[in-house]
Amino acid sequence: MGESEAPKGPADDAQVTSTQVGPAVPTRPAVRVPASSTLTAYERVVARAAMTHARQYQDVIEEAAKAAKRLDEQIMAPRSAAYEAVQQMLDHERAVRAAMIEPAQRWTEIHRASVEAVRASSVIELLARLPSPELAYAAEWQQRERLIQRAAREAAEQSRRLTESLVRLPKWIERRWPPNWPDDPDYAVLANMAVEEGLPVIWVPGSELLAALVSAADRQARVDLLVEAREQVLGECRARLADVDHDGVAEWLPLAEEAICSIEADRHASAQTLAVTVADALLKKHLRGRTNYGLYRDSLKVDHEDVRVAEIRRTYALYPVVPFLTEWHGGDQPLPGVLSRHVTVHFAHPDHLHEGNALVAIMLMTSLFCLLDEHLYERDRDAKRDDSAA
Repeated sequence: MGESEAPKGPADDAQVTSTQVGPAVPTRPAVRVPASSTLTAYERVVARAAMTHARQYQDVIEEAAKAAKRLDEQIMAPRSAAYEAVQQMLDHERAVRAAMIEPAQRWTEIHRASVEAVRASSVIELLARLPSPELAYAAEWQQRERLIQRAAREAAEQSRRLTESLVRLPKWIERRWPPNWPDDPDYAVLANMAVEEGLPVIWVPGSELLAALVSAADRQARVDLLVEAREQVLGECRARLADVDHDGVAEWLPLAEEAICSIEADRHASAQTLAVTVADALLKKHLRGRTNYGLYRDSLKVDHEDVRVAEIRRTYALYPVVPFLTEWHGGDQPLPGVLSRHVTVHFAHPDHLHEGNALVAIMLMTSLFCLLDEHLYERDRDAKRDDSAA
């Protein structure tokens, strides 16, 4: 353009300013074009180009501001939702904590009581940094773990004791096993011999003679075997009585020896009567007491299948007492076929006082001596143990 070109009006000299778009858009300084009268044609072209670029720049700034606003809205909307969710979680937590004040107090007490133990473990030290309820849970877990460990120790101790008991079991059985019995006795036959036939089977006779008696056909055959082995039977009775020394029964030992001497001298009736009287005295003093003979007799009738190992000696030693206490009142009633206290003491029937019954009476007396000697010593030991425990 030439220099004669008409000057531009005031609109051409208008100020170019930046437009404010939103709070985040900064303002720019105004662009002022000098008056055309002072510019050359070239300078006016340059000025108009600059103004065009300024307007384009302003448009870009406005679009950027709008994009920034849209982006901000897109970001703030999720933030608001997240904030509301967090607030709801916090409200719920406050409600839960309010409902757990009492348990929390209890957990806090648990924590205070076990804080030293808690700090002893690196894992628990880490848990110690947690809030109070979690810490209380950790302490409670540790308490449960201690209970489990204690239960495990107790179980191990019980297992150890059981093992020791199993080790001692053979000796325990040996102490309670009848000394004249085999390892595999015929309990039914022995019980029948004692309860039905009135023959002692504990302590006396010896194991060999006892085996022969078990194999015999009936009671009469067994009594015949005893009579044939009289010296052996009396020797075994003396040997057993020599081991009896408890003060509770020692006063009758001289009478027991006198009864043995009587049968050795063939005074069968006196031997039987004395042995029966001594046996009756032992029963009354230490076993029967003031109990009626009939009631005491019935109390001794125990099924041999129900007898435990610890009760074998006592039960089988007292089995012959059942027929021993059979009553007989004469008249048309036949004599008992077994040794009877009632006949011996109250009636002294000659057909009942014979060598066979005398031997059985001495054997029964000997068995009762051995039973009571053992029983009284065990009673004394139990009493001492109770005194020591007290």
